[in-house]
Order: sequence, then structure tokens, then C-alpha cells
Amino acid sequence: MQSLTSFITRHSRAFALSIFLTHASICLQAQPASGVSAGRDIWQVPLSHNLMPHFEQANGRKLLYVDGRPFTVLAVEIPWWDLIYGRYKETETAYDSLYPAAEKIGLNALKVPIKWSMVEPEKGVYDFSYIDHAKSMAEKHHLKVVLNWFGHYASGDGTIYGNLTGELYAPMYIVSDEKTYPRAVDGDGVIHHNAASYDYEPIIGREIAAFRAFMQHIKQVDSQTHTILMIQVENEIAVFGVDRKNPKMWRDHSPATSKRFADNGFTDDLKFSAWDLSYHWIRRITEAGAEVYPIPFFHNYVGGEIADWMVGGAPGEDVQTYLQNCPHISFIGVNSYFCAEWRPDYSCGLESEATVTELREPLFRYRVGRNLPAITEINSGLTPITYKLKVFMSRSPGQRFSTTETVNGFPVTVTGENNGQAIVIHPAAHEFLLVGYRTNVSFTDPAFQWPMMKQIRVERLYWAGDHWNPDGEPNYGVDQSKKTLDIDLDTPQAVLVSW
Repeated sequence: MQSLTSFITRHSRAFALSIFLTHASICLQAQPASGVSAGRDIWQVPLSHNLMPHFEQANGRKLLYVDGRPFTVLAVEIPWWDLIYGRYKETETAYDSLYPAAEKIGLNALKVPIKWSMVEPEKGVYDFSYIDHAKSMAEKHHLKVVLNWFGHYASGDGTIYGNLTGELYAPMYIVSDEKTYPRAVDGDGVIHHNAASYDYEPIIGREIAAFRAFMQHIKQVDSQTHTILMIQVENEIAVFGVDRKNPKMWRDHSPATSKRFADNGFTDDLKFSAWDLSYHWIRRITEAGAEVYPIPFFHNYVGGEIADWMVGGAPGEDVQTYLQNCPHISFIGVNSYFCAEWRPDYSCGLESEATVTELREPLFRYRVGRNLPAITEINSGLTPITYKLKVFMSRSPGQRFSTTETVNGFPVTVTGENNGQAIVIHPAAHEFLLVGYRTNVSFTDPAFQWPMMKQIRVERLYWAGDHWNPDGEPNYGVDQSKKTLDIDLDTPQAVLVSW
């Protein structure tokens, strides 16, 4: 087993967070219910009478429930820039191929961006056809959906549009009328046409109305099927967009904003922006949405830091301020990018250099108050180990599953129930690491018979930073007639297997 230990030590920079995050989820969901004796059946899952997607306290932790059962979301985000303003219906199917691809690789959900300009192509005229299309495609391929409401997109220059084709976030009637919908002004007095000022009522009123209609439609079409799990409200939060380190961009200096800044006794631009945007804008949008259909809402914040006191990487963000001012925000996650075209080293063509400490750091930093720390977006560049591991889990809450997948050239069968999950890592030859619970992992090989079976080693262990420590006895068996080795992962555990 030394070679597997060496493999994990060598490649921990690239994949340890995946194990850490998923195993954390496993441990949360596999505890006996509070007040239940230790002898209770370990396969008993705390259920909920509320069938809507929601977070609920169970075993002392908050869990996402869907259809009355805990649900772990395994998702990626699909693009949006090929959905073209003026041709939304024509380009509606641009990403249809990604739904069967997601199903094929074993995801159970997709994050699907919905631009405000798609929902309200003309003032007061709503079009929900893309939402219906995404829901239909997801259901066809046994997927759930997380919808991203993009009325404000702060990952590029500006917040309400990047261009007037595929990156038009606010409707054109907002973008083209800066008199009715004033723009943000920086510290040099420069008006930014692509950044809205949220201290003027007209734009907030229009977005609230559109978001309320959006949530009303979701309620009408999905309150029974629960395909739509939750809503990401906006994409990152910033006053002007990407120029985050420039103090002159730390707050809006438009007349209405400057008056509010002075009237409320602020002296710190960053503190003001977080308070102003959370209380006067996001709070009102999420209250309107929750009044219609209260499924979970969340934010994603940009990675990095600007000031020691704030948890958030852009002017206008701060976890504590938003959780205090926006009671309908369920959690705030962080976008951790370790390679990107905007990074000086642009390392996406190289194996990830992110350390385990760097990967974990945002989770610890985002552990603020009632927040549920989460990585909402992540990448790591090229890595040679992704084909050496597979995640096995049910596609639907509570559904029993049995799946055979090839992991680094070796077929592995995993069977699970009651939301059981397993990660199978196959670094080399006949060596495997299994992490999971409520599952059975099965291998088939000619070596599983006498006398070759004497070479089998099955060890239940835990990783202590640079070595393995024993963690009790594993539960496994060998069927010589079928030449199979079966390992039961009943409670949360890690098992090393070799032969």
C-alpha cells in the first residue's frame, strides 16, 4: 500500500479537496438522528415532511432536503454567452448537448444561468421559455437544476452588460435609458454606463417585479416536480466589476449614493457598499422571491480578500453583512479559481499548483455566523488524476442505485441506497482507495480465489496528513465462485484495498 500513500502525498495538491468536501458531506448525512440511541440502524436516514427543496436541521447540521430526503448536489455550470439578445428563441438550444453529457459523467444537477434580459425582453413583458426548456432537458436526462439569476454580473467590466449580444444581463430598456436608470459613478467622477447605481428606485423596482414573476413561474411549473433546487441570486456582487483593488471603485459616488453615505454616517467605502447593496437591493429582491416561492437562495462571491475585516473579494461583498441584512439568503459560497486567463501565470494548461491549504482556506474563512461554507465555483487546470477517480451516488433523493464504471481502466460496481455515496480512486495496478457510506463496492478479478487471494489486503484507515492510521476493522468478503471482492461501506469510512 506504500505506492498508494506515495500517490496521495504526491498528488494531494490536485485532489485532496474533492475528498475533503465530499467526505465532509458524507459525515454530515450519515450521523444517527439526535436523541436516537447508538444502536439504531445505521441505514436510517432523517426524513422531512416538507417536500420542497429547503435546508433543515438534522443531526445538529443543516442539510439540503429535496422530496423529503437529504440531497447532495453534484453539478457543473453551463455557459450562457451563446444565448444571443434578439435571437433568444433561435439560440435556445445552444447548450442542449451538455445535458446528456452531464448525465453520462454521473452528475445529478446542472447550474443554468438565466439572464434577466431573457426573462423580460421588453418592459413588463415576460418570457419563461428558456426556463421551461432547461427544466424539460434536465428531466429528460434525470438531472436537477440550480438556476442562476443574472440581473447583475460582476465577473467582468461592468455589472449589467459585457456586450450587447450574449452578455446582456439587464434588459435593453434598462441599458439604453440611463436617465431613468442612472449609472454608478467612480471616485474620479467618471460615469460607468455598464454599471447600475442601486440607490435609485426605478431599477430596483423593475428587477423586483421581474424576479417575482420569475419565481411565480417556477412555482407554477415546478412546485410538484422539484426539478429546480435553488436560485443563485446574481453573479458575484461588485459596484463596478473587476477593478476591485482600486479604492476609487469601492463605492458608487452618484448623487443619491453619496447622500445615503453621508446621511448614515459612514466613513468606510467598503463597509458602506456591503450594507447599501445588501439592505436596499438584495434584501428586497430575495424577500419578494421568498414571498412567492421560498426555495433556497444563495450568493457566490469572488475569491480573494480586500480588507481584513470583510469576508468577500469585491467591493459590495461581505458575508456577515449580507447574512444579517438578507434573512432569505441560505448561504454564501466562494468562487475559487486556480487558473484563469486573468491570472498572471495563466496556468490552465498546467497541472494544478494549488495546495490543500489553499483549497481549504476559503471554507474556513467563510465559516461566519449561520453561513454554510461552500465552494460555488472551482477549477484547477489540467490534472492527470481526474480519470483515476469516480464519484458514485444516486441521481434522485433516496433512490437505490447500482452502477458499474471504469476507473482508470478497471471496472468497479457500486451499489447504494438511502443516499449512499462513494468515491473510488484507482492510482495504479491493483490498488484502490474507497471513501463512502451506505454503499457496497465490488471488484472482479481472477486473483480472488485460493491461493492467490492470500495477497488481498483490505484496511480501514484514516489519513493523518502524511501517513495512514488504523481505524477499526473493514467489512468485506470474497466470493470465489464469482471471483469477486465486496467491501461494505456502511458507516462513513476510508478503505485501502490491494492485491
